[in-house]
Amino acid sequence: MKKFFLALSIMAALSTATLCGGSNDTLATFDGGSITQRDAERDNEQKFFEIRMEEYQLRHRAAMEKARERIFELEAKKRNMTVEKFIETEVSRRRGQQISE
Repeated sequence: MKKFFLALSIMAALSTATLCGGSNDTLATFDGGSITQRDAERDNEQKFFEIRMEEYQLRHRAAMEKARERIFELEAKKRNMTVEKFIETEVSRRRGQQISE
């Protein structure tokens, strides 16, 4: 579990770094100059930031959902039951009820 959260932390750090602005990758060249990604984004910094933030949030939600699915699958497998039965059992247990098998 610690490895999972470490991986998520690293992913978040890398994603946050990309939120800060475009790179110096050259997008276009012409006689006498070139345009970098940072140059192209300069006039629309707020919009590009919003797009990057939305992308980060989407990746974060997707990673958390995938992690939840895999954790449920592993726990269900440990208990020799389907994921649906595992969820049903856990929900009932937390509500103080028992489910007959």
